[in-house]
Amino acid sequence: MKENIKRDNAIDLFNSILKTARDAGALQELDRIIDYDSACEFEEKNKRPISNYEFNCIFSVDYGGSEGIYIDAWLDGYLDESGHTQRLHFGTIKTLERDLAAMKTMGEACGILQYYASDYLNKNLSRYEPDPTKLSLFHNSDTPFWCRSCKSMGNIAVLKRLCPWNEQMEQYAFRCQLCGVETNYFSSSAELRKAWNNGEYWIRKSDAILVKRNALQSVCKLRGQEPCNLDCAQCPYQIIRELRHTV
Repeated sequence: MKENIKRDNAIDLFNSILKTARDAGALQELDRIIDYDSACEFEEKNKRPISNYEFNCIFSVDYGGSEGIYIDAWLDGYLDESGHTQRLHFGTIKTLERDLAAMKTMGEACGILQYYASDYLNKNLSRYEPDPTKLSLFHNSDTPFWCRSCKSMGNIAVLKRLCPWNEQMEQYAFRCQLCGVETNYFSSSAELRKAWNNGEYWIRKSDAILVKRNALQSVCKLRGQEPCNLDCAQCPYQIIRELRHTV
């Protein structure tokens, strides 16, 4: 079924914030000195409908590299149902002036626009409601292809369990089926992938046989370990002895 919600994209949002502030008579000082204001219409991401409201509008002021003073507008947070945060540059305001009075005016405009951004979003929140049919806590695209520990490829498994404090929810973890490293459990694949990318994984003790002996030997070679007698049962690393296959 086609969605009936009227949505804004980032370009619409930037223009609506400025219009709201101007209609309220709040940008008269700014309009006396600006050279131009423009939404970032050439960025493809800014043309996509925004389907989440868990984001911030941020307005910052600084001198330009060669001339004038700029206000840059950013969106930072969740902009759709993917579970991933994004940061988009969605608008610019420029003045050619560079003196203290101009900087004060531009700085004040940042606060004014911050206020009217919140005002506009709160009054039009329905445009940003996520589509519940698209919301998903786990996305297969977040599953890594290669193991950051043993450098092997295609051996990452997704583990699932019921959330200990809410059995209506699932939690997820990654485990390399080759070397046995495993993350903590998280409620979304976005959080899980962030932990994986940050190196937050360990080899855990388990009653299950995780790794065959020949696979362990391959891991040792990949990690550049010193040559051994290939008897993993006698390996000086305790964790290798715990993970070895008995046949």
